[in-house]
Amino acid sequence: MAARRKDAKGEVTGERSPINRPMNPLERLSSALAGRYTISNEIGHGGMATVYLAHDEKHGREVAIKLLRPELALAVGSERFLREVNIAATLQSPHILPLLESGEVEGLLYYVMPYVQGQSLRGVLAEYGTLPPAKAMYRAGVASVNTLLDKVDAPHPEMERIAGGQLSAFLVGTEAMPAVKLGEFRLDRFEVTNRQYKAFVDAGGYRDLSYWQAPFRDGATTLSFARAMARFVDRTGRPSPATWESGDFPAGQAEYPVSGVSWYEAAAYARYAKKSLPTVFHWVRGANVALSKFIVPLSNLDGKGPLPVGTLRGVGQGGVSDMAGNVREWCLNASESGDRFILGGGWSDPKYAFTDAYAQRPMDRTEINGIRLALYNEHEPMLAQASAPLRHAVSDYAKESLSRMRCSRISRACLTLIPSHSTRVWSPVIQRTRLTTPNV
Repeated sequence: MAARRKDAKGEVTGERSPINRPMNPLERLSSALAGRYTISNEIGHGGMATVYLAHDEKHGREVAIKLLRPELALAVGSERFLREVNIAATLQSPHILPLLESGEVEGLLYYVMPYVQGQSLRGVLAEYGTLPPAKAMYRAGVASVNTLLDKVDAPHPEMERIAGGQLSAFLVGTEAMPAVKLGEFRLDRFEVTNRQYKAFVDAGGYRDLSYWQAPFRDGATTLSFARAMARFVDRTGRPSPATWESGDFPAGQAEYPVSGVSWYEAAAYARYAKKSLPTVFHWVRGANVALSKFIVPLSNLDGKGPLPVGTLRGVGQGGVSDMAGNVREWCLNASESGDRFILGGGWSDPKYAFTDAYAQRPMDRTEINGIRLALYNEHEPMLAQASAPLRHAVSDYAKESLSRMRCSRISRACLTLIPSHSTRVWSPVIQRTRLTTPNV
């Protein structure tokens, strides 16, 4: 039906009724998604797409819907677009918005993301002009992972610089642990490999007393150097990790993490490498366990075996790799019972081991025990406090009603795994572990 009106000259003209007017892309999308999303207004656009603010009716939240320009949708085709969207959906990072939904309606290609309110980089530059480096890194999300950049020819290229700061150990059961102020430090980008550890073995590391500084203790028993070395042998009786044979690692596994080592072997290798085992606090800082939900799915936990270092994309602070899984990593701190902390979980551990504050006998040579090293500033003022023994108070909840147990940080946080003396089997014991540091 046509409406009629007079033009400026008084002549009658016709125009299409609003009822018959073709809908624009926004109207078509709003109509197709009615009942699921209520689209309110445009919040941005570019050369390929337009982004609209919408309300998710089912979940009661604000979302952003990105609509591919119709002319591009015709050129690209729905199959290619949806294939690329599915690839994007596999990306998991704190700096990438997750994909909530995607599809094709009325010939329009779209996908839905969380709505994050804030300025665009273009708007920030328009308002403030050139940004100083610190603000530029913050806007880029770099400051949130405490990334510090080195020159190409800087020393220790195998290590990442990690920014210091006030830190509490963000691990299950550590609520009572006081915060420690850390200075800047370095952390190995990867776990120590078989190739690196072989250099220590070939250099006579198991014979050189200068590398073995800590007294050897197995429970209440103190061991001599000779008795300890008699235990630190491989499957053929040669001095080397428990997973090796004839003083050498398995063929083809040079870049796999060294495994099957005790805390004493890890500490000796650290002295040989002129570095240190990380304290629990420094390890947590590098691992970035607060982002475990992004890191764990990309890591080698609950797996079938170790992988070459750096294979997976589970990356912590500053670019350190594999701190979740692959092999557990010995830390410097002792518990009050004389055990040593070993964190991150190994390839055969459950996924929640990444956030467990776990300690075991320093003589333990389980096949998933490995090494990562740290390097501290020479005059680090709080290193003594960060290295101090941690009180390991355990309360047994097995006799109490399970309904009273409340896990504070992650599901199953109240299940701490206690290892048996076999090489792989862990026995779950219902308990809560709390760690505190003595006053220094």
